[in-house]
Amino acid sequence: MDGATVYVGISAVYEAAKIAGDMGFLILGVDGVQTNGAHVFLMIDYIADLSGSNDDRPWSEKASATVEFFKDIPQEWLGGPQFVEFVLLGEDEARPSWP
Repeated sequence: MDGATVYVGISAVYEAAKIAGDMGFLILGVDGVQTNGAHVFLMIDYIADLSGSNDDRPWSEKASATVEFFKDIPQEWLGGPQFVEFVLLGEDEARPSWP
C-alpha cells in the first residue's frame, strides 16, 4: 500500500461505483484484493476489465453503464476478495493530449 490507494470493501462496491459515476468518472476496471493486515494481495481471478466501455457513446451514458456492472459483484465474488481497487478515468483525462 502506497498511501494513495483507496480500497473499498466488497460489500460496498456497488455504492462506491455509484458515487464514482455520480462524480463523472468512467470505471475502466476493478481489481479484487485480500489482505493479511500487513500486505495486500491481488487476486488474479477477480479482475474486471471494463476498458471497452470507453467507446463513442456520450460520456454520461458510458459512466452509467459501467456502474451497473457492479450491481451483482458482491454476490458473484462471494468468498473472494475482501476489497476492491477501482481504475477510474475522468472525462478531462480521456481527451488525447497529442495533436
